Amino acid sequence: MDAPIPGGWLLDTLDGGFHLLAINVNNAEPVEEAGFHVRVLELKSAGAGAIGERYLGNEKTAIYLIRPDQHVVARWREFSEKAIRRALRRALEKTCTVTWHEGRTRMSKLVLKPNLSRADDFYAALLAEHETLTRDESDAYNARLLLVLANHVGDPDVLAQALAAARK
Repeated sequence: MDAPIPGGWLLDTLDGGFHLLAINVNNAEPVEEAGFHVRVLELKSAGAGAIGERYLGNEKTAIYLIRPDQHVVARWREFSEKAIRRALRRALEKTCTVTWHEGRTRMSKLVLKPNLSRADDFYAALLAEHETLTRDESDAYNARLLLVLANHVGDPDVLAQALAAARK
């Protein structure tokens, strides 16, 4: 859940890597595990605002481990490097499609099992985009959409896997 923080919004500060969101915690430190650097985002005196409401509940402190896709891996009341390393290893086992390359998150394996929430809604929106287009405009739109998604994936190996899968 996003929330306002000094200088902007929480989710805008998460730049695609693993992060520790440390709220009112004084001793949180970056953690390295399996080649991944977990950065710390510290927020102080957050008890009364949106951060406190959304992330603290009845607690005075909290630490969250957040994945590159901004999902929460785990939550603790206090910093424990051992617990964070354990949770990070567990997250990496379950999200083996995520690797770190040149400061960016990349996929390492193409996901072919159903992974699209609200797939019917997406398909309806895609069809709606094409309703008023000519055949040539529709082909150009599909090409642009493909390039946008390829840029988002960002990994030439995964894109090669996708090209091979599409041939079948």
